[in-house]
Amino acid sequence: MIALLLTTLVLFIGGAALAARLSGPSLVERLLALQIATVSELVICLLVAGAAHFLRPLPVAIEYVGVSALLVFASGGRRTGEWVRRLGRDLGRTAWAGRRALRSPWVALLAVVSLGELAWRCALAFLLPPTGQDALNYHLVTVAWWLQRGAFVANPFRVTSEGDPANTELVFAHVALFSHNVQVVDLTPIAFALSGALATAGMARLLGARRAMAAVAGVLFFLTPIVLAQSMVAYVDVATASAFAACLYFITRYLSWLS
Repeated sequence: MIALLLTTLVLFIGGAALAARLSGPSLVERLLALQIATVSELVICLLVAGAAHFLRPLPVAIEYVGVSALLVFASGGRRTGEWVRRLGRDLGRTAWAGRRALRSPWVALLAVVSLGELAWRCALAFLLPPTGQDALNYHLVTVAWWLQRGAFVANPFRVTSEGDPANTELVFAHVALFSHNVQVVDLTPIAFALSGALATAGMARLLGARRAMAAVAGVLFFLTPIVLAQSMVAYVDVATASAFAACLYFITRYLSWLS
């Protein structure tokens, strides 16, 4: 777990350096840019590692450090540090200001329910073994075969799925490579569910909703039954939906800027 936390932190540093160059002033925009930049760095690094047959913990960790260092150097270390500090300050201010929205009973109820569901889903991921037909027959099998071979190679046990895209599986591969714990892999969709909720709240805000109503929109995304059902299994659906939500947010942001 320590290796997973450290390598993910390295990726976030590289993602922050890239986001500092690309993101705008909005807090939601900066958070989504950080998430997209971090995942993009992860995907590119693992694509290179898998294609070059060095999909092993130490070589991949060295690759992460090298790419992140290059991004920080290109962006400017001081600029990246200031961007991260400003992001932290704005998060704190937003959380402090959000207390006013909790004065509404039903907003407070939704907040409590969403936090309870988040804690429950995290607990279930550790208490239960991996579940889900596609996870056990396709997604996890693909990742396990990559890691056993140290490269992207055809899986003889799942020939029918070899033509399917394996995009979110790269994120699963990162988690499995450094944690060696398939139950931790099951936690991955929760992060994407939170990202989708953030993008939904951001879109609501751009369309004129008040802060409290925008937060409710994001919470309702997270509490959607299908999102909850797939937030603790190694499926790719939540990640795909969250990516579309982020894309829609940036399109809406661009259109609002044009107008």
